[in-house]
Amino acid sequence: MMRYEKRVNGSRTIMAKGRISTLFFLLLLCFQVDAHESRPALLDITEIESGEFDVHWKVPATGSARLAISPTYPEHCTTGAHRELINAVTAIIENSHLYCAEQGLRDGTIVIEGLDKTITTVLLRIETLDGGSLSTILSPSRISYRLPDVLSEGTIVVRYFELGVRHILGGIDHLLFVLGLLLLVEGTRKLIVTITSFTVAHSITLGLATLGMVPAPGSIIEALIALSIVFVALEVLRYRSGKKSCSTRQPWILAFLFGLLHGMGFAGALLDIGLPVSETFVALLFFNLGVEAGQLFFLTAIVSLMGIARAMLSVNPLRWSVVTSYVIGTAGAYWFLERMIVFD
Repeated sequence: MMRYEKRVNGSRTIMAKGRISTLFFLLLLCFQVDAHESRPALLDITEIESGEFDVHWKVPATGSARLAISPTYPEHCTTGAHRELINAVTAIIENSHLYCAEQGLRDGTIVIEGLDKTITTVLLRIETLDGGSLSTILSPSRISYRLPDVLSEGTIVVRYFELGVRHILGGIDHLLFVLGLLLLVEGTRKLIVTITSFTVAHSITLGLATLGMVPAPGSIIEALIALSIVFVALEVLRYRSGKKSCSTRQPWILAFLFGLLHGMGFAGALLDIGLPVSETFVALLFFNLGVEAGQLFFLTAIVSLMGIARAMLSVNPLRWSVVTSYVIGTAGAYWFLERMIVFD
């Protein structure tokens, strides 16, 4: 009988390990998608003479690999022969000219080809000689935009807030770090203090780096952000095995220190698209508020799902924290190695 039970338990263990191995294999396939493919692109079009425009097209890139998206312009417009290409490591920049005769861009349609096959967004900004301006966001579900007679759509407040929300919800690495904090911290009060500490820290470096007060090197910061995910996953595993450390006793310290790194990552995304010169502080403020709103939405959703699992399924989500931590740590390790290769 005992031998039979051992065989059954052994079979269950093998099956459990098999499921976990399969899960990790599938996750590694998912990790092939870069965590920062969600960084926004920028299409900035400025009229310099009647019907003639300077075009600034900035696409997220990792080394020489860039997103396969490109703009197409109204049929009555032609692009100039001269194009300036700049490889900025985290982005590919193309500067060119667009000629649209007297009609300009009015009643024309701009399309971002390939955008529907990504998870990124494009900030479209247009300024004309008569003082007209337009700011709108294109996304995988909205890859084209028909220009009106008068350019006045959108405000800086709305567009940069939306960009902040989209960036945090599309930034898988930032969300996994927040999830790690959620698994590490027990108690509502301690969790609120920890998340607040993380928020304050990344708000500080987001502002300082965006305004040029501190440098924001791209690849090395992104690699360290990935490493922070590995660290928090290891701390969760230590805690669940009965070992306590400074990270579990005072998790707000961990959240603040790594929050400084994550803020510089947010700044990198914002610098990719730039800030309007006339409304720099307003755009920065509302991008940051958008990040906070997205983060709050994510936390609320996760906590709600955990509550539903307890109430309706009689499952304690914390029992899965070890497996979840392995998943988080594996993702972080993969991204760290990938980003260090790019940095080299």
